[in-house]
Amino acid sequence: MGRTRDEFPAATKRVLANRVGTRCSNPDCQRTTSGPNSDLEKAVNIGVAAHITAAAPGAPRYDAGLSEEERKSTQNGIWLCQICAELIDNDPERYPSELLREWKRGAEERALASVSGATSTLGEVGLSSSVALLAGEVNRLPAQMSETVDQDLERMISAWREGRTGEALGWLMELKGDETRWRGLTPRLKARLLRFEASIGLNATRDPERAKELADEARALAPLENDVRLRAVIAYVESGPGAAIELLSEERDVDSLNLKAGLILETNRAEEYRSVLDFEGTDLEPNAETFRLRALSYLVSKDLDRAQLEIQKATELGGRWESVRLAAAMIDYLSSLSPAALPDGGAVAWPEPVDWHGRAVAAVAAPVALVLDRIIVWPGRTRPVLDVPIRPVDLRHEILSAEHAHGLGPRTNLQTHG
Repeated sequence: MGRTRDEFPAATKRVLANRVGTRCSNPDCQRTTSGPNSDLEKAVNIGVAAHITAAAPGAPRYDAGLSEEERKSTQNGIWLCQICAELIDNDPERYPSELLREWKRGAEERALASVSGATSTLGEVGLSSSVALLAGEVNRLPAQMSETVDQDLERMISAWREGRTGEALGWLMELKGDETRWRGLTPRLKARLLRFEASIGLNATRDPERAKELADEARALAPLENDVRLRAVIAYVESGPGAAIELLSEERDVDSLNLKAGLILETNRAEEYRSVLDFEGTDLEPNAETFRLRALSYLVSKDLDRAQLEIQKATELGGRWESVRLAAAMIDYLSSLSPAALPDGGAVAWPEPVDWHGRAVAAVAAPVALVLDRIIVWPGRTRPVLDVPIRPVDLRHEILSAEHAHGLGPRTNLQTHG
């Protein structure tokens, strides 16, 4: 029989709720979690005493080093609304225990400031209930504004993945230029926006110094947020794939593994490349970028049937992504050629556009026999000669694009947004 959960006693739950004024501790939410019921003898509660480290083995953020009493104590609890409680357990890598403890400290500080009157200059004893209500709404404005901008950010990340870089950058610059809106955003959201700007800049200008400035500014705003993918892409631009792969060595989320695989592809370590993208036996779900990279790996080994299968999966999930469209077009094109025309291992090359006008003029002037010699299988020749100009893939573009695969994820394509 499995071990039972180390649940909080009722008294501990009350303490956790009261220490934050029965508000959700997520700084981007701060929702009130209790209020009146239509039954005058009852109250509504949508708050949850959530475990910072899990109540049982196998659950999110479980810490085997804690005793049963420590696991059930107020030190291991945080008061959240039901939505945020679900959120932190559905994405534990994004919401590690250190971040939750920071939320808890911040929520308790806000509650203390509220009850002590430190945040009110109106206050006095005669502060009316209507003014108090207005003050509460004003306090929630940053969270509400941030929610709207967060949704816009997701749309702009999609636009960037689809190749509409100018649209995404224009929106970002307009937002940063509006001082009132920018000041009203939460620090965590500002950090995401700065990392997004750094990713766009790296892809457009290859300027690692500016990217590092933005990354440092983001880290100062949200020191517990994971920015390793962005740091890895900066290291790639500065020093090459080896330094970037080293930074990603401890990361186990899908986007980081995608980025790592894309970097390994450039080093021609095929076996390691395949193993990084093998998620069998894990709880990781491959995304569009995972399937795109797998398709490229099969293309390298000239297994065009499997390359077509994997790129079809990528297209189903991210058919509008620029990197997926380019990879699909390349695989379709190379699948129409003789296998002898494919490169012998290593990074796959993009087909180069052909100057058909110049070739047509040359063909008209050339003897007909020479033209036929290029396209007919003569005795002793096993297949037609195909004159297909190709150039090496610019993996630097691929890697920088991929880091925003979700952000910072991220389109690995190799992207890094936040």
